Amino acid sequence: GREALTRFWHQEEADGVKPTHIEKDFAFSIGPNRVRGRFDRVDEDLLGATIIDYKTSERATSSDWFGERLRDAQVPLYASHATAAVGAADVARLVPANMRYSGFWPDGAFPGRPSKAAHPQLATQLEIWRTQLGLLAAEFAAGDVRIFVDDYDDAAAAYAPLTRVFEQLAVARGAVSRW
Repeated sequence: GREALTRFWHQEEADGVKPTHIEKDFAFSIGPNRVRGRFDRVDEDLLGATIIDYKTSERATSSDWFGERLRDAQVPLYASHATAAVGAADVARLVPANMRYSGFWPDGAFPGRPSKAAHPQLATQLEIWRTQLGLLAAEFAAGDVRIFVDDYDDAAAAYAPLTRVFEQLAVARGAVSRW
C-alpha cells in the first residue's frame, strides 16, 4: 500500500509531475443532497485540474464510468463537481506488479503517456456524469436501493459475507435456493 504509493509518486516526480493537492476536502450539492469527501489527489496545470483517485485493487479501472448507468461513481462525482476546470480524470492503480493509470486525459497531461481521449470530449463527458449522478442521487433520496442482478460479480467480492446483497443476488440468479 504505502510503499507502492511512495514508489509511484517518486516515479511521477522523476517524470516532472507534482501534485497540487493531496487529500483535499470538498463539499457540494447534487439536487437536495449535500456531499462531502476528500479527493486523493488533484494536480493543476495549464491543462486544468487532473483528478486522481488511488486504488490498490487489481480491478481498479475506469471502464465502469462510461455506461448508461454509472457503476463506479467516485471519480465521475469528483470530476463533474470540481471547482477548477477539469483536464483529466483518472484512477491510479497501485498494485505492485501492475501500477498504471486508467481514465482519460489529453495529450501532455502525463509526460510520456499518450492521450486516452477515446470517449466523448471532456466537457461532454462531465455533463453526462452530472446527469447520471443527479439521477442516482434522486433514486437514493427516494429510497430506491434496488439490487441489479448484473452486479452479481461486484457483490461476490471480499465483502460478500458481510452483506445480504450477495445472498439475494445468488437467489435471483438461481445459484442457491432460499432456506
